[in-house]
Amino acid sequence: FCCRQTAECVGCMVASTIFPTTAATDGDARHGLVVIEAALLRGCSGVLPPWVIEYVPNVFAGIHKCIGEDVNTFCQLLDLAMNLRSPAAAPSALLPAGMLLAGKTIESLSDHQKGTFLKETMDAVSKGSWKRFKVILKQICGGKKKESGFRLKPSPTRWEGDRI
Repeated sequence: FCCRQTAECVGCMVASTIFPTTAATDGDARHGLVVIEAALLRGCSGVLPPWVIEYVPNVFAGIHKCIGEDVNTFCQLLDLAMNLRSPAAAPSALLPAGMLLAGKTIESLSDHQKGTFLKETMDAVSKGSWKRFKVILKQICGGKKKESGFRLKPSPTRWEGDRI
């Protein structure tokens, strides 16, 4: 799963800046998954256009498959993603020290709400119901952002003409 810190290994490099380690292991790859999941939660909370939420459950389904379809591990990674904060020595001014990577919407949730989300997620994922997971994800991320300013959903285009 992990490419053992080669130049092409973006996931491990990101994980190593947040979770410093000496060598890449499967545990490091899971740290990278936590960072990716935190970014997905942040994106679904309004950072990305609202139509993106339609496709994010497919990414989570891919993560679930990559970890051997282990529902408990999947939910543990989600729990870590909802609580992951930037390190004290923040990598940049865009990522202040101690900032919750999953975003403000997730930060505003109580422990009870997070627990309910994880319980419902475990139930949906164990049944293979990614449509149900999408509904749960929308709820936890604050619902659909209709007035976000993103009104155009991408659509296939046909370019006609010669390239200049």
